[in-house]
Amino acid sequence: MTAPLHALIRVRTEYYAVKTALVLPQVCVLTELPDAELWFGVPGMYGGFGIRLEEAATAPRLRVTSHCRMVGYSGRTHHITPDSCVLVDSGW
Repeated sequence: MTAPLHALIRVRTEYYAVKTALVLPQVCVLTELPDAELWFGVPGMYGGFGIRLEEAATAPRLRVTSHCRMVGYSGRTHHITPDSCVLVDSGW
């Protein structure tokens, strides 16, 4: 799930013209956190990514929310599996 997560972060930060070099989060860290959740703030985006490891009915997935505080209704929610990244909600 790391590759689709990193691709999503790259696309979203490129859209907001983030120029900062980022050290992208590793999915394996989520298994060591008590809530299996982390915040990945992005300088220059005025927001970032909330990443949560969830147990879906069939397999684990990531629930990733992202937003830019400077752009109204920029919020998006994606579900990421090892094979896909699907937009499930936007405009919040």
